[in-house]
Amino acid sequence: MESCNMEKVFERYLPAGVVPTVRGHFDMAWSVSGTMAFGDVLPDDEVSFRFSDNLNVICGPPGSGKTRLLEVIKYNGPDSLPADETMAQMEIDLGPLSASQQLMSSAQILLEMMPYSYCMLVDDVLEELDEERKRRFLDVLANGEKQVIMTAPWEGDEARRMAEQLNASVLILGPDAGA
Repeated sequence: MESCNMEKVFERYLPAGVVPTVRGHFDMAWSVSGTMAFGDVLPDDEVSFRFSDNLNVICGPPGSGKTRLLEVIKYNGPDSLPADETMAQMEIDLGPLSASQQLMSSAQILLEMMPYSYCMLVDDVLEELDEERKRRFLDVLANGEKQVIMTAPWEGDEARRMAEQLNASVLILGPDAGA
């Protein structure tokens, strides 16, 4: 994602060495309810999507518009989010972690801290994780009590299968969108 609403939150609550790892992958926006139309954003035909209160996954091949949709969602609400003082206060010590461990730990921390009126935006994280961490990461997001909108590189049947396993709402972009 190009810009980050959570930059000050990252700098305030996450160790300095972790901030560069998470900066391009996580953000937040006002929670999204109901259906949102994306026909004016995507080059194909009219696209709309009904968001769930929990995990929502935007799937498709590279270049299909997944990150662009996250940017639209981020800027669709009010002009600004409340100050980071609305985030739950936590003492955080991540210790020495690999980049994939930093991503997983940061997601868990941010979900705990984030107020219910927000949703977490997650972009291109799955590509950074091995299969075991990917499974655990998806379990954390799917079993959380807060809204998450994430991108995933899945296409067609794989996207539908993963969405069913995770009990997630799924929007499939690209050539397999209507299949």
